[in-house]
Amino acid sequence: LAFFSRIASVAFSCAVCVLALCSLAVLEHASATHCEQPRNHQERFNDLRLSTSVSRQKKITPVSSHQNSQHTYSVNSMDASAAQDLPAAPAEEAKKHNLPNPVIPLSGDDWEHVYEPAEDTFLFMDALQAELPDLRDSQPRIVLELGCGSGCVTAFLASHLKGAAFFASDINPHALQAAGKVFAANNVDVNLVGADLLSAWRAHGSIDVLLFNPPYVPTPSEEISSSWIARAWAGGARGREVVDRLFLHFHRYMAPGGRLYLVALDSNDPHEIAQLMAAKGFRTKVVKKRRAGIEFLLILKIWKPLPAPTPTSP
Repeated sequence: LAFFSRIASVAFSCAVCVLALCSLAVLEHASATHCEQPRNHQERFNDLRLSTSVSRQKKITPVSSHQNSQHTYSVNSMDASAAQDLPAAPAEEAKKHNLPNPVIPLSGDDWEHVYEPAEDTFLFMDALQAELPDLRDSQPRIVLELGCGSGCVTAFLASHLKGAAFFASDINPHALQAAGKVFAANNVDVNLVGADLLSAWRAHGSIDVLLFNPPYVPTPSEEISSSWIARAWAGGARGREVVDRLFLHFHRYMAPGGRLYLVALDSNDPHEIAQLMAAKGFRTKVVKKRRAGIEFLLILKIWKPLPAPTPTSP
C-alpha cells in the first residue's frame, strides 16, 4: 500500500509540473503574440518602410525594376488585386532603360520633420519611368507635385521630362527647405510653393500632370496635424481624409487630357476611388502595385480622355 501511495504521489507531482509548464507556454505565446501586434500607427507606417520588396533602394544608385502591369478600372468591374508586378525584364533590357535615382544631399536631422524616401517613393519613380514615353508624347506644360516632401519624385521626373514648368508644394516648411536642396543638387528648375493642397493655385484648367503621394495610413483624425512628420503619413479615417479633400475640386484645375498620379494602399479602397473618379468623367488605372510590409502599395493613374476629334465632312 505504501508503494502504491508513493507512486500516486509521484504521478500527481508530475501532473502538476506538466500543467505548470503548459500554463507557462500559453502565457509566453500570448505575450509574444501581443508584442507582435503594432503598438500604434507609427509602427504600421514603419512596417511599410521596412519592406525590402521594392526595386529602388535608399542608397542613391541607378536602380529600376522595369516591372509593369496595368489594370483599368471600369464602373462595373474593379479589382485592384488584379494588378501585380510582372517578372523583371532581362538584364540587358534593364541596363538599356535604367534611369538613375536623383541625388539626395540630406541626412541626419533633415529627416526629423521631413518624410525620408521609402518604398512608396521608389515605387512612384518606377511608375513614372514606365509612363515616361506617354508623358513625353503628351508634351505637358505644367507639372505640379503636392506634398513634395524631400522633392525626390519631382527631381526624378524633372531630370527626364524636359520642356515642362515644374512646381512642388508642401504645407511643411521643413520639407520645402529640404526639397530646395535636392532640386539644387540635381540641377533642376522647380518652383517651390508653401501651400495646403491646391489652395495657392488659381489657374483653373492648367495642370497637365499632378503628382501626389498623400498621407495614406489609416489613423485617428487628430493624428493628421499632430506633428510635421505625422502630416506625411497620417491619413485619418481609412487613410483617405486628406486625399478626399483633393478629390472634391482637383478636376477644376486639370488641363484637358491632364492626369493625376496618386499613391494609395489597398486599405484606402481604390475601388471606391475609381467610382468617385468615374462620376467626374475620369478613368482610373493601376500603373504599378507591389507588396510593402503588411500592405499593398498602388500607383493610380487618374485621367479624363480627350474627346475624339469630330470627323470633317468632305
